[in-house]
Amino acid sequence: MKTLYTTILACTFIGFLNGQTYFSDDFEPGSGAGGSLTNNNAWTTQVVVASTSGFNWIHDDFGGDAFAEVSNYNSTTSTNEVMQTWLITPVIDLSASTMPVLNFNNMKRFPGDDLIVNISTDYSGSGSPLAASWTDITSSCTMDANTGSWSFVNSGDVDITTAVSGSPSTVYLAFQYSGGVSDGSTYEIDDVIIQEGPISVPSVPIYDIQYTTSPGGNSPYDGQVVTTGGIVTALVNSAGDVGYFIQSGSGAWNGIYVNDASNIPTRGDSVTVTGMVQENFNFTRITAVSAYNVVSGGNPEPAAWPVATIEVNYEDFEGVLVRAASAECTNPSVGFGQWAIYDGSTDTCLVDDIIYSYVPVLGNIYDVTGPVWFSYSEFKLLPRDAADISGSSLQFTVYNIQYTTDPGGFSPFNGTDVTNLKGIVTAESSGAFNADERGYWIQDGSGAWHGIFVRDSINTPSIGDSVLIDGNVNENFNQTIIRNVTSFNVLNSGNTLPNSPIIATDSVNLEKYEGVLVTTEYAACTNPSMGFGQWEINDGTGPALIDDIIYSYPSPVLGTQYRVTGPVYYSYSEYKILPRAAIDVEVFAGIQEINSISKLFPNPAKDVLMIESSSNGQVEVVDMAGRIVLQTTIAVGMNQLNISSLDSGSYLLRTADATGISRFIVE
Repeated sequence: MKTLYTTILACTFIGFLNGQTYFSDDFEPGSGAGGSLTNNNAWTTQVVVASTSGFNWIHDDFGGDAFAEVSNYNSTTSTNEVMQTWLITPVIDLSASTMPVLNFNNMKRFPGDDLIVNISTDYSGSGSPLAASWTDITSSCTMDANTGSWSFVNSGDVDITTAVSGSPSTVYLAFQYSGGVSDGSTYEIDDVIIQEGPISVPSVPIYDIQYTTSPGGNSPYDGQVVTTGGIVTALVNSAGDVGYFIQSGSGAWNGIYVNDASNIPTRGDSVTVTGMVQENFNFTRITAVSAYNVVSGGNPEPAAWPVATIEVNYEDFEGVLVRAASAECTNPSVGFGQWAIYDGSTDTCLVDDIIYSYVPVLGNIYDVTGPVWFSYSEFKLLPRDAADISGSSLQFTVYNIQYTTDPGGFSPFNGTDVTNLKGIVTAESSGAFNADERGYWIQDGSGAWHGIFVRDSINTPSIGDSVLIDGNVNENFNQTIIRNVTSFNVLNSGNTLPNSPIIATDSVNLEKYEGVLVTTEYAACTNPSMGFGQWEINDGTGPALIDDIIYSYPSPVLGTQYRVTGPVYYSYSEYKILPRAAIDVEVFAGIQEINSISKLFPNPAKDVLMIESSSNGQVEVVDMAGRIVLQTTIAVGMNQLNISSLDSGSYLLRTADATGISRFIVE
């Protein structure tokens, strides 16, 4: 296949053999060069208008690629500074030239004045460039116009014959930068060359572009304009990138991504493209496409190369269509539409939704096909459609059904029939008030996302039963439930219930605790009769409702503090705790707050608790077993207490003499 595509490229190649080179600089540090503008081909800079901070052209590099760079932005003060500075080549001898051609790569980031490209035949080689005559050739150059991207653009071949016609045999090339007080761009210049005749565009197979021994994975053709070709294997149309993958055979080094918003191929098209090879944050791609041709359509795609999940993370398969098989989903939500799979090899790999979005299930086994992408320092597989993901041994869990990032709280499996769903029964409802509330709650672990209500009017398990059910996931007025139970089995009975996490009253109203057995503590009754058997409690973080769907607590007392346990239910657009029996509602005596503590926040807290005190003194943190877990001295004003070592739960903060206490919750 490599030979075939090389032949195609040879047939479509247009250009000339490389002519004599009069000047060339890629700004890469040479032997003894040290990576400065002065040592790299002896460039000079001439500051015409000096900035306050002394900014000027500099030698810089990113991802192993060096270039000349200039900016008037002061990151310390977040301001732009007025300046003008010129980057000027050493003298260039064109005495033997008949058609000198200039070519360079340029990048403009952020709005500001455009860079001006100048040529002079009478500059002295030192001093102010304003003392010489310069010909502005910018209009003949293709300059970067996308100020929101860090991508280089090739200038194209610029015939400078007219600019030096009838002039002395020596010239100077200069890049003139200006920045204003209200704006200013960052400019980068790379791969500057002046040679005889048009700059030839070599035809290079994808394999040769991609194959590298560089530790950073950089292509040996980085920064060069080439013509290459292959079969289109995938199309990308995301907010951050538009383009397609092409491949010239199966396996390592044979695929590459083409960043191209102008041409829209079809999978199976055989195409040739001319563009610049660019390392975009270490992702090798073709960009700045200047020529595009569809050779034929409807071709078979290269076979997806079988890889282990660890191999997805290899440079060898960047841009290549691959297939990872029999890989377990180890994380269904890594973030930003990504999930992780693992086949037992040395490492996991990521799957991303840049082309196709899929909701995986933790623990399920998948075969995933797609090209390999690289972004944010991570390789990842990009499935192209539903056919690229297949699974076996699919297992549904309460956690995966409940966990969601949907703003409305909808399960990703809404409407899905699930089988072999396992959990411990934590509560049951006879549906005495409403037939729709007949059923039971099951959990497959403790804490957020681990509980769900099963609406079931036929089966009546007991608390502590381990059950296995088949049913349908349904959003019942925004409460995620299991309904239409078609299979029910009690595996065993008398199991210990999952731990009931102690949460703040305002946390009862969070989607993640829907269906979960929870406990609130030291929450005062703020309304003993909300109607329909409901009453309200508040521990200072926000109100929570208590409902009598399972058990009706007699006459809650306004101002009395309670400890309430039960599953979290959702109905009539409100979350509520459902105590299951009298033991789930415990009365606490009133607590005397520390008079010297004027503020205690955040509450609930996670790593740090802020304490505002009106006096100096000693305080202790006591857990619910009465053990002192932290001691510290506080001073007048704001104090910071590190509580990162504490487990989740409820704690007391008290003065050393125990004359007063205050409560807080650690999440």
